[in-house]
Amino acid sequence: MGNSSTILDRIMEIEGISTDVELAKILDTKQNTLSNWRKRDSIPYDKIIQYCDMKSISLDFIFKGQKVEIEPDKKEEVDLKEKVRQLEARMILIERILSESKPNPGRRFYDPLVAEKK
Repeated sequence: MGNSSTILDRIMEIEGISTDVELAKILDTKQNTLSNWRKRDSIPYDKIIQYCDMKSISLDFIFKGQKVEIEPDKKEEVDLKEKVRQLEARMILIERILSESKPNPGRRFYDPLVAEKK
């Protein structure tokens, strides 16, 4: 496990900040308290764990520096599957229209997926 300064520096890296004053605000503590954590090489782990939980940050990264590959959110996965389904339906519709119609460059296609959103 990393020392306190390393752990605090990782949080600063994640947050994109460069001062202990900014870090103290993020961790909801006083700057001199944060300074004492660094000097004594002691931090309240419950506060760090709470921060990680709130931000969905890997404890392995914060405490050990190990980067963890994050799985895509399930909601995003469902949204992507729905978009793929809609695109496939549009392709089928366009293929059907093209196979049934005579060439007419001015013809506009009716897309039921767009119509149902209106």
